[in-house]
Amino acid sequence: HYVSLIRLQNRETIKPGKGVRIDVFDTRLEFGRAFADGPVLPLIVHSEVRGKAMLMIRFDEMERIRYSDFRRAAE
Repeated sequence: HYVSLIRLQNRETIKPGKGVRIDVFDTRLEFGRAFADGPVLPLIVHSEVRGKAMLMIRFDEMERIRYSDFRRAAE
């Protein structure tokens, strides 16, 4: 038994500072076993941020990282 997913997201617009507005903030961390009897590790990290700064500069970033090919460290 382990936490398989953690999700952080906004429900309303975030205004972290003067002239900055974040309309979409969504981060998901997916966990699973690295191999059958192995430890639980992050397998996928997905992050998306969209908004506007200084009334003119739009930003729209998405990143997805997938971890794989885990190997046991020597004891």
